[in-house]
Amino acid sequence: DTLFPYVREHLKDYVEKNWDNAEFKEDLAKLKEQ
Repeated sequence: DTLFPYVREHLKDYVEKNWDNAEFKEDLAKLKEQ
């Protein structure tokens, strides 16, 4: 009940802040593979 509302509320800001981060891009690529 707590995690998904938090993610929903903060995901956009997190992605925008970390878009150019190499580690973030690696994590995103791994998620796309799933």
